[in-house]
Parts: sequence; structure tokens; C-alpha cells
Amino acid sequence: MAFTPRRRRFAARSQRKTSPQPRSCHSLGQKNMRQMKMLALETILADLKHGTTAGPVAAGTTMPLCGIMSGTPILTLSGIIPVEFIAPGDKVITRSGARTVTAVDIAIVQNARVIRISEGVLGKDRPEADLHVAPRQPLLIRDWRAKALAGLIRAVMPAERLVDGDYIRPETLAEARIVTLRFAEPQVIFAAGLELGCEAG
Repeated sequence: MAFTPRRRRFAARSQRKTSPQPRSCHSLGQKNMRQMKMLALETILADLKHGTTAGPVAAGTTMPLCGIMSGTPILTLSGIIPVEFIAPGDKVITRSGARTVTAVDIAIVQNARVIRISEGVLGKDRPEADLHVAPRQPLLIRDWRAKALAGLIRAVMPAERLVDGDYIRPETLAEARIVTLRFAEPQVIFAAGLELGCEAG
């Protein structure tokens, strides 16, 4: 049967409606990338769950197992705030989204041994300026160190394991005010351009 121009247009429209549209490689790639990111985040949080716990700390005690030096800028829902001004109930931006701080521990330590991380040593603006952390403070790293030390593209490691003697090195301060943020679940927060692990508590 011969098709008139009108019938040809109708047949073409019907074919477009009934023919399955193949999924693009781009959309499949995006889905796989999202799945990989979620798997990486689950691995990071699992590492933090099996890490050491600092426990409650009172002023004047010894160095906590993990913590951040006062003055360190933290990304929160209200903007960038020095860590010592964050209180329980505040919302901090984490890799999992905005999460509520459940507790804040503060230790004022004399002759404190801390780890100094030089500006930009872990990547561009990572950190944004020289940063002091407790020796056991977990860091999420993404550079060649993760591959060399853990065989992974990214890994959570205590700061003291990254010491190279030059750009990441131990220092002793006459006095250090160390702040430990706690959440209902382990989280990775953004501090001065770095991603730092915070345990549940």
C-alpha cells in the first residue's frame, strides 16, 4: 500500500513513540560514578568507626587522641567559623551533608606535641594555611600518599603517619587548645581546605 505524505508522518511519529530509546553512555557513566562515590564514602565512615576514641576531655588534661587546634576554620551551615566557637547543636557541613554537633571536648595542653601540616602540601589549598592537629587526628587524603601508604586512591590516616620531617612535621607548643567535635555518627568535616575525620560520641 502506498503511503501518502500524511501517512508517512503518522508512521514516523508512531515509530518514535514505540521504539525504545537507548541509554546514553554519559548517563551510565554518571550512575557508575555516583555508585563509586557512595562506596568510597561508606569505606571512609567504616574506617572511622573502627578508629580510636578520644573520650571526654577536660581543660588541663593530656593531649586527646584526635582534635583540631583552636583557630582552625570549619565549614558550617552558618558559614566558616573557628572551631572553638562551635557548640553542641550547631550544624556543620560534612561529606554526608549538614550534621548536628552532639558534643564538644576541649583540652588545654601544656608542652603539647602536635603535627604541623604546611600550606598546600596535600594539594592546592589543602590546607589553605599551615595547620596544627593532634597526632592521631584522622585525615582523608587523596594524593600520592594514599597510594603509597595504603594502596588506595583515597584513604583515612592519622596525621602522625604522614610526617615527612619537612612539610608535615611534629612540633611542641608551650600550650595548645585542642577542640574535638563529636557527632551521632562518624563524619568527615571540612577544615581549612582539608577533610578531617570526627568520631561518634
